[in-house]
Amino acid sequence: MELKHSQQIPHKFRELHTEKSCKKKDCKALFYIHQCVDNKVFKKIADAESSKEAWEKLVKCFSGDDKLKKIRLQALRTHYE
Repeated sequence: MELKHSQQIPHKFRELHTEKSCKKKDCKALFYIHQCVDNKVFKKIADAESSKEAWEKLVKCFSGDDKLKKIRLQALRTHYE
C-alpha cells in the first residue's frame, strides 16, 4: 500500500509551510502597495506591519463620510464650471 504525498508530510510541517507561504504573499502585497503610492502617502503607511493594515490605513485616509464627499464634489463642480 502506497501512501499519498499529503500523508507523507507531517501535519506541523504543512502548517509551517502554509504559514510561510501566507507571510511571503503578505510581504509581497505590502511591497506592491508601497511601490504604488507617492512619498506623502507612503509616510502614512510606512509603519504598517501587514498589507491589510496598510490597506485599511489607505481606505481611512482616502475615504470620508458621505457629507464630506458631497462637499468635495460640489467644490470641484463649481471650480470646473
